[in-house]
Amino acid sequence: FLKFYPAEKTALHLHDTYGLALSCAEQGYRMGIRRFDGSTGGVGGCPYAKGATGNMASESLLYSFSRQNRVHSVPFSEILETIEHMATDLKLTVHSRLYEIVKRGGKLYGI
Repeated sequence: FLKFYPAEKTALHLHDTYGLALSCAEQGYRMGIRRFDGSTGGVGGCPYAKGATGNMASESLLYSFSRQNRVHSVPFSEILETIEHMATDLKLTVHSRLYEIVKRGGKLYGI
């Protein structure tokens, strides 16, 4: 695929139904891709795939990349506040492992 479409012009749009989106994004990064499509809180879905969860949670990719010094100065507290608003006030179903960790009293290490 990358023979015909160069990595710098390619973006990955990943859903996380089976919990593999982050590993797919990591592989894409190793192949030279630098554009990734996700959604805050992992919201969304696919009307054509029954039971499919939302897009890859953007904050999961940002957390992984920040731990590897690929991105810097990510405002995680603001992102998590936004997800809280989405879940509580807007009643959206979120699929965010980071949000669940913090909601249960856990910490995000290394940031």
